[in-house]
Amino acid sequence: MNSSSSILDFNAAAPMAIYAPGMNYDYARDAMSVAAVAGNDQSTDGMTESAHARLAQAVRLNNVAAEAMRVETDGGDSTSSSSSSSSSSSNNVSVPPPAEAFRALHRALESLDGISSMMAIAAPTAIASASSPMACYPALPKLAQHDDMNNEFFMDIDAVMTVNDMDTTNKHTDKPTIRDGSDKDNKDKDGDSYDEGMTTHSYPLRLKTAEAVSSFSVVRSTVLCNLGLAHVRSGDDASAADCFYRALETATGSSTTGSTCTPVATTHAEPDQDSSNSDLTGAGATIVGIYHNLGHIQYRAERFGDALAAYTEILRMLPYDFSLDAAAAHNCIGVLHFHMAKPDTDAALAHYSRSLDIRRSILGDQHQDVATTLNNIGRVHYMTSDYEAALGVYRRALAVRRTLLGETDLDVAATVYNAGQTLHQLGRLEEAMELYDDFLRIARACLGADHRDISVMLKCVAQIYHEKGQHDRAHQVYEESLRIAREALGPNHAEVASTLNKIGNLHYERGDFDAALDVYSKGLDVERAVLEPDHPNIVVTLTNIGQIYQHRGDHQQAVRMYHDALEIQRRTLGLEHSSVTATLSSIGLVTYQMGNYALALDVYQEVLRTRRDACLKAGTDDDLPVASTLNSIGLVLFKRGVHELAMSAFAEGLRIRRRLLGPDHRDVAIIVYNMATVQLEMGDEEEAMQAYRETLRIERAALGPDHEDVVLTMQHIGQVHQQRGDLRQALEYFEEALVIERHNRARRVAEGTGSGTTTVARTLNHIGNMRLQRGHVSHAMEAYVESARLYNAKAAGTDYMTDLVVAGFNFYSLSKDHPEAAP
Repeated sequence: MNSSSSILDFNAAAPMAIYAPGMNYDYARDAMSVAAVAGNDQSTDGMTESAHARLAQAVRLNNVAAEAMRVETDGGDSTSSSSSSSSSSSNNVSVPPPAEAFRALHRALESLDGISSMMAIAAPTAIASASSPMACYPALPKLAQHDDMNNEFFMDIDAVMTVNDMDTTNKHTDKPTIRDGSDKDNKDKDGDSYDEGMTTHSYPLRLKTAEAVSSFSVVRSTVLCNLGLAHVRSGDDASAADCFYRALETATGSSTTGSTCTPVATTHAEPDQDSSNSDLTGAGATIVGIYHNLGHIQYRAERFGDALAAYTEILRMLPYDFSLDAAAAHNCIGVLHFHMAKPDTDAALAHYSRSLDIRRSILGDQHQDVATTLNNIGRVHYMTSDYEAALGVYRRALAVRRTLLGETDLDVAATVYNAGQTLHQLGRLEEAMELYDDFLRIARACLGADHRDISVMLKCVAQIYHEKGQHDRAHQVYEESLRIAREALGPNHAEVASTLNKIGNLHYERGDFDAALDVYSKGLDVERAVLEPDHPNIVVTLTNIGQIYQHRGDHQQAVRMYHDALEIQRRTLGLEHSSVTATLSSIGLVTYQMGNYALALDVYQEVLRTRRDACLKAGTDDDLPVASTLNSIGLVLFKRGVHELAMSAFAEGLRIRRRLLGPDHRDVAIIVYNMATVQLEMGDEEEAMQAYRETLRIERAALGPDHEDVVLTMQHIGQVHQQRGDLRQALEYFEEALVIERHNRARRVAEGTGSGTTTVARTLNHIGNMRLQRGHVSHAMEAYVESARLYNAKAAGTDYMTDLVVAGFNFYSLSKDHPEAAP
């Protein structure tokens, strides 16, 4: 579908080796004789000597052009025959044809037009007639060479959802999940050279002169097909389609003038022969071959419905249901269902399975076409998140390709990549990294070190380092990926934007929000330059930037970014889509943080209405998004002092979460905690303390005893005891929290993922204050000294004393009131 020579997940193509020296032509002569009799062929026996000469010249010129195109494609080996219809090395339809091929084909058509005049045979017009099966297909615009800006593959495999309800604003303050413009379904639209087996019948056709001169229609349709293939390779799909339409009119014997040309054979192949690559070379074009090329043109233009009609027509006209031509058509139909705007994975899998059954029965297991279909089936399993099934199929495809092609073929690299991506999704990072390295070895040798595919794979490698917490190494590899992408594709390309998105995510996770904002802004500029104005990736980046502004407290800017994202979503998705309500929730959260509780309540009530309407339409009870919105409404009502209504909203949200998640889920703990906070404010201290202890129990069960949320809950319960004057209980909770924080700090230091120094210092500071309040001065000083030491280590060269607060006074003030005693 795109003309760039990218191979990631690109299945081997199917060349049409119509001619190869030394092949047997007996069956070809028989088939053409049958076709001539059946179609009442206007025999060339009645031709004048001049007409015979013109026809022979057209055949010779056609063969010159075909040979030139073959030499260009095969790298100089014009005599090699392709034993498999999936050999990518002999079927690179993105290789432009030499100029002499165009000249020869146009001269061949001039010769044939001269014969048409002599024999009163009307030359088919440029546009399909009303009687043509393809007449309903619209004329195609000229398609520029492109790099498939909508390629989901570029966005690789990060999660795309973000937490947009107010659960994150309470004490459970995990950072909002920065979104990635990626798609785990990863459909991977393919380039022409590796297009999932879609380029069957795309090999230049030669004619054997002795047979060809007996059929004007065969010669003309063959020349037109070759000219169409030349235009495809030049990126001129509109001209290519015109040639294929004219070839189809010639082949079917129809023209707009009402004259009749000799019908061309539907297919030359027996059931166990592939008409795109058999020993019937020299027989010329077939109707099946023409339909394949028309279908492929429509596929390249992303007119999947029109392409589907072409391939379905092939199945209808084939004389054999269980044939290799049928297998090729089934495979192509499967690809189309896979790439629809709303992929029909069931239909794709059914057609792929039919193709695989036929190919295995006729060709055996060790054949490239079998490997191609297996690879396609693996991608369906990957799209439906059945990663174990996908991995099994990819391994079978990889075994066949390695056996047939060796360890250095690009088709091998394509399946290596697919298997690596699947392992990545399964969390088997070391195994995935091995396959990524294997891909890089092959691709660098075949494509060079600065090819776009190297950039894409380096981004995947960086992502593994990223996920393993090796942020410095991840950043280094991301930057190398970005450099290659800019050199290979230019500064304004979707792949560049994708990598900038990844680097922005890394900066965000490291807490460098200024760097993250800078990178996201650059990515947004690129996306707006290369993508449609309402592209979903622009929404992702606007949302990420909004979250950065929100985190920095620049609420006005955050709301502006969210509103820009919301406008695109409403235009493209409608008012009731879940993504629209998610963005509205983000806007509600920011307005809540700004203290505009009335507006926040209005926004959340709109979200609640939309989400509940969606549940009613689906015939289901309230779902988890409804529970999240009720939690957010409860917090707004709490801030407005409407405590009873807040408790009602929390109670309803809690009921839904317990029903759907069970009693010991983290999200259940969030609402229980919020209810405890309201109860404490209402003066129901015993009920509040009971709810806080229940929160702690759930979190320990759901998250483990050392989780940060467990620490936060302990500290909050300690603060409540401190406010109530129960310093002994408060100290117990803070000291238990300190043990966990020290353990977590040691683990982070060992892993190289941070230190946690500040959190430990802050807890020691609190403990020192409570010890001081209890009159335990020496123990308080021990805590203060340790806290100060950690603050000093964290901020060497700064006045750490401004961070240390002693019983409500800063340490400087305390030293002025109680100067150091003389020695």
